[in-house]
Amino acid sequence: MLLYYAQASWTANANGHSGTPTWTVENNPVGGSVTLSCYTCSTTEATSTTASAGCNHDVAVYVTYPDGAQSAPLYVLINTPASTTLQANYPQNSTWISQPGWNGYQSKYQWYLFDLCGNGLEGLDINETFGNWTIDYTYPQQTNWPFPKAGSAYFAGYDFDDFLAASGPSNAVPPPQNPPQPPQPLGDTTVYHDTPWYYFAGSQSFGSGVPIRVDTQQYYQDHGTHSLANW
Repeated sequence: MLLYYAQASWTANANGHSGTPTWTVENNPVGGSVTLSCYTCSTTEATSTTASAGCNHDVAVYVTYPDGAQSAPLYVLINTPASTTLQANYPQNSTWISQPGWNGYQSKYQWYLFDLCGNGLEGLDINETFGNWTIDYTYPQQTNWPFPKAGSAYFAGYDFDDFLAASGPSNAVPPPQNPPQPPQPLGDTTVYHDTPWYYFAGSQSFGSGVPIRVDTQQYYQDHGTHSLANW
């Protein structure tokens, strides 16, 4: 049985036996685990507490009736969002001008989300959190760029968007620049970075849900990047 990182209702089949059955759960000490709403009852609600160790049905569940009859084991996989892969042809850098007379950029990343078994996941809430910010641009004057605000959204498909963007006037320090047109290379003037940057699936509340990615975000004068490191 596959149980995503949530809850499921289970009902015992008496199969001719009488009385109230008792549920026994064998959790994996280094993998999946569940708790039950009741352990001596015909119907119980299982709540997953830890994801399985990979794509393995590593939780076993039994029911035993008062006459000693025991069911065959129900093996359960506690599945969960697990990893991300950067889509082909990303990142994409484009000009972003939030106000007239300003310059700036928008660097778009698009991630594909997989579960423990390598299947694509769709229709999930996503949110991000920032780590510690480090100022890189300090000479001849420290940057006055504001830090970005964390975002959250619901994505109906398999692809999850992520934007690093900056836009500002000519007196900003340093002034944001539009990305150069290929084949001209992107600039190497760093402004600031944050680490660890976390990406969560399953909630729009910041810092809630299942962590699916962690890396470092780097903001340059004319583009933004992720380190592409992933646990």
